[in-house]
Amino acid sequence: MRELHFKDYFWNGELTSTGGYDYIIQHLNDGKRTCKEIEDFMKARASIEEKYAKELLGLSKKVEQQMDALHKQRATQFKKAMESKKTYEQKCRDKEEAEQNMNRNASTSNAKQQEKIFEKQEVERISTLRNMVWTHINQLSQQCVTSDELYEEVRKSLEQCDIQEDIEHFVNLRRTGDKPPAPVLYENFYSSQRVSVAPSFSRTAPPITRRGPLPNPTNTEGDVIYSTVDPGYSAQRF
Repeated sequence: MRELHFKDYFWNGELTSTGGYDYIIQHLNDGKRTCKEIEDFMKARASIEEKYAKELLGLSKKVEQQMDALHKQRATQFKKAMESKKTYEQKCRDKEEAEQNMNRNASTSNAKQQEKIFEKQEVERISTLRNMVWTHINQLSQQCVTSDELYEEVRKSLEQCDIQEDIEHFVNLRRTGDKPPAPVLYENFYSSQRVSVAPSFSRTAPPITRRGPLPNPTNTEGDVIYSTVDPGYSAQRF
């Protein structure tokens, strides 16, 4: 099958017709406008991505600040607990031996209960944080899957794009003709017999004939001879 090209199907029999040229220019302008729209889309997408990155950075800094505050709070609590422990130990030394034994057992029991409470709180904290991050990661993963599916549709559309088919579609839609205008015939105005112009243009070139010598122009006494200039004539006016 013969391929269609712009150069073959945008002619017109009329010499002054610009229909084919206008169609091609309009098509090129449409392509330019399409490229501009894609450029604007890419710029808008880049702006959104930049804004999104800044917001993520701000969010990460916010989380970091909260974690630092939490660590400081835990460190303060640990310091107070150590001070309380020292105070408790100092008071235990002042008690009698029997009370020390009883208090030692009670202290051991209380310490075990506190350890269980602290451990329970830590388990709850880790579990809550893990579940929260897990859920967020699943949401991001699902979003990536959805985005990839949409991108795949775009890739499939791009795979079906055929440059030659697009050109042929435009040619078939806007073609004006495959015959260029006939060349303008040369007419010798110095010949006594001028070439008669046919009523309709023909694509076949006229037969080549040897041109005779140019006739010598004859002037009468009343004719003006344009090849001579009067003496004293000047193009400059004073």
